[in-house]
Amino acid sequence: MVQLAVSRCGPVSVPTHKFVPDVRYALDLPRSRVLARADRTSKYGVAIYVFGRKAAGRYGDSVGTDPLLTSVPAPGYTPIESSRAQYTVAYVNCPPGTSITSG
Repeated sequence: MVQLAVSRCGPVSVPTHKFVPDVRYALDLPRSRVLARADRTSKYGVAIYVFGRKAAGRYGDSVGTDPLLTSVPAPGYTPIESSRAQYTVAYVNCPPGTSITSG
């Protein structure tokens, strides 16, 4: 479901630059399709959030980052239920007229 959301709705954003290589590898995406929210944001796309102290320390925290930007889903983003993993969950916000549930 995450791959479908990326193809229809926009780039993947992750909390910080620390998580970019792992997501690029796992989803087989080019550099231009994965960005760090600590650096910039995207109005549409898939946002991956980490939870849990260990995961947040490894992927979610970085010196000078705003925790609200990197750890709290932006308005308009809704969880992709099937995306929840042990320490991550993906949220999506598609442009008007685009959906990950329609054929």
